[in-house]
Parts: sequence; C-alpha cells; structure tokens
Amino acid sequence: MTSAVKKVTNNPETITNFMLDYVEHGVGFTNAYGDMWGGYYSSIEGMFESLENYLMKNVDKIDIEATMNRIEDFVSKSNGIGWGFHDNLFDMYAALKFSIKELNK
Repeated sequence: MTSAVKKVTNNPETITNFMLDYVEHGVGFTNAYGDMWGGYYSSIEGMFESLENYLMKNVDKIDIEATMNRIEDFVSKSNGIGWGFHDNLFDMYAALKFSIKELNK
C-alpha cells in the first residue's frame, strides 16, 4: 500500500502522514468497534514498523516532533486492546524514541 503512495509522491511528509493515518485509523476502528483478529493487528503493526524504518531514513526531512506526538497519541489510545497489540506498539514506540534520541546526540 505504501508503495502506491510512493509512486504518486516522493514528499516525505505526505508518505509519513499516510502511514500515520493508517495506524491511527486502525487503532480508532478497534476502539470504536471492538476486538479484532490477529491478522488485523499484525497489519497495523507491520505498517508501524514500515513507518519506523521510513522515519529513520528521513528524520531530517519531516517534522519529527509532530510525528512523535501523533505516534504517542495512538499508542496511548491502544491501551487495553488485546492480543498484545498495545504492548507491541508501545515497545516499537520506545525503540523509535530511543533511536531518534541517539541520532540527535
């Protein structure tokens, strides 16, 4: 899905926002409609992993503070969602935050 967006634009902010929207909507949908199946959560976690990788390659081309605020918000909103989903998002967020901090040293 991200590859289709990258065919339309090479703007790092646009690509980042697409990936953020995907994860935000996935968390929001689950909160609105209830527990989902394992593959659903894996898809959202996979997009978050893609987002992390993209951010690390483009950290100097995006508004990292605004991006991290959005990530922190959806991780917080995932609290209480089953299948270890919240724990996985939180762990990925913590690792990303540490990596970005290390880059800024």
